[in-house]
Amino acid sequence: MTFTTRVKEEITRLDINKVEMLCELAAFIRFDGQIKKDKITITIENAQVARRIYKQVKELFNINLKIIVRNQKRFRVKQIYILEINDKVDHISETLAI
Repeated sequence: MTFTTRVKEEITRLDINKVEMLCELAAFIRFDGQIKKDKITITIENAQVARRIYKQVKELFNINLKIIVRNQKRFRVKQIYILEINDKVDHISETLAI
């Protein structure tokens, strides 16, 4: 297991408050996401991180996300998790200052 995988798994086990959730979600969207007019797409390789982002968006903004799981077979078989936010995109961008 790589160092970054261990760090991400350790971070996903931490309990955080609402402000920390907003900061963490903003960071994931800025670094792993694509923002378009009507959609925010976040692409992640780690299942625990994808689950955490899903829970945070659901808790903070009370919306449902679309989850797509794809198998990537380039060098080794791994799953890619794509989270799509189609509702309240303007509100989310404004709240997270993106």
